[in-house]
Amino acid sequence: MKTIFLIFCLSLFSYAKAQEANISDKKVGVSFTFAGKNDVINTEVLDGAGSTYGEGFFSIGLSYQRDMAKDWLKFKTGLEYSHQKIRSEPAFNPNIELRPTFSSFSLITIPATFKARFLKFLFVEGGGIMDVYTGPDAKIDSQAGIGFELGYGLQHEIKSGWTFTIHHYARMHSLLSFMGNGQQHVWENGIRLGIYMPFSVFPGKEN
Repeated sequence: MKTIFLIFCLSLFSYAKAQEANISDKKVGVSFTFAGKNDVINTEVLDGAGSTYGEGFFSIGLSYQRDMAKDWLKFKTGLEYSHQKIRSEPAFNPNIELRPTFSSFSLITIPATFKARFLKFLFVEGGGIMDVYTGPDAKIDSQAGIGFELGYGLQHEIKSGWTFTIHHYARMHSLLSFMGNGQQHVWENGIRLGIYMPFSVFPGKEN
């Protein structure tokens, strides 16, 4: 899968270099996190309860961004899919040999963030996220709700308006749960690769 994605990125880069399009203030893009780290934060620990830990995740997404202030501030949104893996360990019992169980679940995430560029190649990004919890069911509170994202990264924009980014980010899910008083929140930490193309590459699209 990594090889396919790298070939796809190189193909898009070659195509972008060959273009002579006008730069649009609106862009669409794709992003991918190959192997991120996750964990489960418990806001309330009950005596005798087991523990839950993250076992990693990957994600892929489509995004839309447009200029809010020329050359330095953009608004971003989109749709992302992530596959989350967790490990659940029962509470210790000296009389019974208990083994951890592994499970997984998926999240559909809608981000709404602001991206500020500085020193030409650097940027910071942050804002809110809304999650929809999907199956299969995992041994964890539903993550459907409102959370936040913060990050920073590097970007390179070529003359045709195509932009290539590498982005270190962190997310906290379900701080405000749609399903009641959830006590468990998934924390993500990953490196995201992104490719963004201006609307002007599409026939009939205006800047």
